[in-house]
Amino acid sequence: NGGLSLSSIKKVCSQLRTSLDWGARYGARISPSFDLVKIPPYCRQQVALTPDDVSRIYHFDLSTIKRRPQYLRHLEKVRDMFVLSCNLGQRFSDMVRIDKTCFDRNFFTILQQKTGTYAKVDIERMSIDRNTTYKILEKYDYKSPLTTDISNYDRYLKELFQYIGFNELIKQETKVNGHIDIKYVPKWKLIGSHTSRRTFATNNIIRGLKTSEIRRATGHKSESAFEKYICYFDE
Repeated sequence: NGGLSLSSIKKVCSQLRTSLDWGARYGARISPSFDLVKIPPYCRQQVALTPDDVSRIYHFDLSTIKRRPQYLRHLEKVRDMFVLSCNLGQRFSDMVRIDKTCFDRNFFTILQQKTGTYAKVDIERMSIDRNTTYKILEKYDYKSPLTTDISNYDRYLKELFQYIGFNELIKQETKVNGHIDIKYVPKWKLIGSHTSRRTFATNNIIRGLKTSEIRRATGHKSESAFEKYICYFDE
């Protein structure tokens, strides 16, 4: 009723349950019945972009958008940030921390904030378009194009993809409690900051790179976690 997605509801419920469990273990007056509530499994289809999609985003003429110059400059940084993420395969929390020390010749290395593990990317072999990658890096002096928060970034991304025209309808199947709900939504609604990591992983799988090598680049610790990032294109 509050407009939250099922994924957000599941996340908040999981956080609430963890908090109650912690409180119960440390003597808070909490009814033990909370442990009887089961959070239903949730699965939603995700999307990744093709190399042509990424190229379309990078080469889109922002001057065709009738908005103030300040807005267009920010949208340009958002675009560059997303395309760079598709080529390096990192989370937003790590992309905003990029600087020159992360680069040694054609290798990009960063200590991931979420997992505490090092991710290492061979730009020459693993970037979707290495020339575009180097162009963006040189443009921002090998620093992050953006330092904004992720919610602001996602909002601008949605606007950007609508301007570009990612309006084709995508069939989305969501499974909750054994029931599959089917609906068709425009592609721009399904693209977010994390789509870049799925794009990086999926395209390198299609190229034939070893899973272990891609996981070393994305920082996934387990095969099962990594598999969730692989999407397949109809063509």
